[in-house]
Amino acid sequence: MLGAMIRKLWCNLDIHMREVFVGTLTAFTIRLTGALVQFLFNVLLARLLGAKGMGLYSLALTVSTLCSCLARWGMDQAVLRISAVKADNHRWREITLAVTTGCRFITLTGGVITVAVWLAAPLLATKGFNDPDLAFPIRVMALSIVPFSLLNLMAEALRGLKKLMHSSFLQAVCIPITCCLLFGAASLIKVTVAGAVFAYLAATIITAVIGIRIWKRAIPPEVQTAGDKTITMRDLMALSIPMGWATTMVLVMGMADSVILGVFGTSEEIGIYSAALRLSMVATLAMLAVNSIAAPKFAALYRSRSLRDLEKLSQRANVMMLMIASPLLLLYFTFPTHIMGIFGTEFQRGGNMLMVLAVGQVVTMMMGSVGYLLLMTEYENVMKWINIYAALSNVILSLILVPFWGGLGAACANATSLVFLNLMAFVSVWKKLHISGIPFLTRTSCH
Repeated sequence: MLGAMIRKLWCNLDIHMREVFVGTLTAFTIRLTGALVQFLFNVLLARLLGAKGMGLYSLALTVSTLCSCLARWGMDQAVLRISAVKADNHRWREITLAVTTGCRFITLTGGVITVAVWLAAPLLATKGFNDPDLAFPIRVMALSIVPFSLLNLMAEALRGLKKLMHSSFLQAVCIPITCCLLFGAASLIKVTVAGAVFAYLAATIITAVIGIRIWKRAIPPEVQTAGDKTITMRDLMALSIPMGWATTMVLVMGMADSVILGVFGTSEEIGIYSAALRLSMVATLAMLAVNSIAAPKFAALYRSRSLRDLEKLSQRANVMMLMIASPLLLLYFTFPTHIMGIFGTEFQRGGNMLMVLAVGQVVTMMMGSVGYLLLMTEYENVMKWINIYAALSNVILSLILVPFWGGLGAACANATSLVFLNLMAFVSVWKKLHISGIPFLTRTSCH
């Protein structure tokens, strides 16, 4: 009987939703594996290094991640959009030119930023975060900016070609597994923060090399003759600049609270908050898995002006996200202290932080893939300004709340700005695309 119900449900799905369903299942399985390994790595860090060591590692990682986003400046998203559209027409040469040009851009900008961070690390540690011990981790992490940026570019290019397994492996699995192995081996000699940051650096380099090799094998042999249009740096920059604003502001919004907590709080408090933040982000695995296959479909459907299909796809993708993420979010609200206690007894006081952060994730899941709907259509500039406003709201709220409430204030700022972002994006999708990702709010004006 169950088999008959599954077959009936499968038959009722259109071709786009079938592809999203299969792709989501694949991507979610891979990303869940990566998340579990990352979770184990975070628990290992927390138990071996304590809250202070976890705080130093997290702050250094935050700085390098922000710098990597600046180095890419939307180039990975631009390559995703180009590869998603061109792959349907087998325009392999144009896709290859886009990836090659993007790599050159990232290597140049990432190299400059790496040198700047390396030189500024002592000043940033002592004057910015009031912790001289942070200088060395920041310097080591700075060396990961270029390889981390390159591996993300390769992953997005592969996602545009619908190589979901390879893309998800690069972004979600390879780094945490390599980090666990390398840090575990280093811990046999001596447990230090230096061992953790060197493990991360080595993991990004190894993953970047693997990503380049996978990409070279993904392009068909006829690439030299398929397609005659030239993709220039100007073409890529026209797409990447607004996307860069959008993605960078998302990252700023997600990390501004951590940085400001680093300025006003202690390393121990930063470590506890970072653990709560990482746990709350596990719920976004559902969204990442669905969007990994849905985003290219959004671009292709909009290009063909199939707005009804676009709305139907976004609504069903939204339902899928909620079904996957709801059980985990329910656990966060029910047993927050016990879940935080997995990292150690000193982390249990982060239970309230986890609950507040989970509120932001609930709203994100309810709104659906509104950000990707804007980025994958012609409204990347709209998303740019939405992300700028949301990032500013997080910075302002963090500056107001963190000095008084510490980690809980940072959690409130993060959740509030996330709700603000998703509501603005939902309204923009409603007005600009005349569609809705929420099933019971279907727009009948789609054409």
